[in-house]
Amino acid sequence: MTALRCRQGDLAVVTGPCQTPGLRGRFVIIERRTYGGEVIEGLRAMPGDEPTWLCRAASSGGTLPRAAVHPRTGAIVYTPSPVRIIADAILTPIRPVPGEDEMLRLAGKPRVEELA
Repeated sequence: MTALRCRQGDLAVVTGPCQTPGLRGRFVIIERRTYGGEVIEGLRAMPGDEPTWLCRAASSGGTLPRAAVHPRTGAIVYTPSPVRIIADAILTPIRPVPGEDEMLRLAGKPRVEELA
């Protein structure tokens, strides 16, 4: 099993190829890991070994597009949903990089005399 890219609580962006129109580029909050066949709020986690996460839209009151089958026509329709299950492979976490603060690098570190 490969190492997971995301962790619970991460802010992430959908960067990988998606079948759902409008999902790529969306910011999400990683709620928790899902497991194959698990049903959460009407969503079924993909079976298999591919790691997936229950994600919610990062914007307040935001929604994520979700595919559903129309009950009468059988056609695939895309509906807004506050949560959705997304594969770890298409998510890129947004975390601070350990090490030097970017603003200190750009503006320069203050000299010790300036702090006194």
